[in-house]
Amino acid sequence: MDLELTEEQKLLQKSVREFAESEVRPLAKELDETGHFPRALFKKAAGLGLTGVAVPEAEGGAGFDHVAYTIVIEEISRCCASTGVILSVQNSLFCDPIHRYGTEEQNHQRWRSGRRDCIREHGPCEGRERHHRSGR
Repeated sequence: MDLELTEEQKLLQKSVREFAESEVRPLAKELDETGHFPRALFKKAAGLGLTGVAVPEAEGGAGFDHVAYTIVIEEISRCCASTGVILSVQNSLFCDPIHRYGTEEQNHQRWRSGRRDCIREHGPCEGRERHHRSGR
């Protein structure tokens, strides 16, 4: 079994690593300390296709496979684990179930009509989570 990355996967890894180093790493400490949701960073990641990595292009995603998804999460998490979790939730708990089990209308609404995402749809839970963590 050949476990080497393909040329396309290596290019993806390089591109995501550069994005993570230039855009994610500079915000990591602040995000960890404040618990704020990085909306602007999320929008930049969405612009690169990182919020629908394994969703077919025909449905508005990036059209990669799950190895590519793993590469994306690994590279982002190298610089900021919480941002990696945000993208993991977006891809795994929102995009994938709608892609696999959603109706045609749900897929159309989420992907073709403005490429909405779970964060815009439901809002981050940072207030509740921070409240819960603080014990208040």
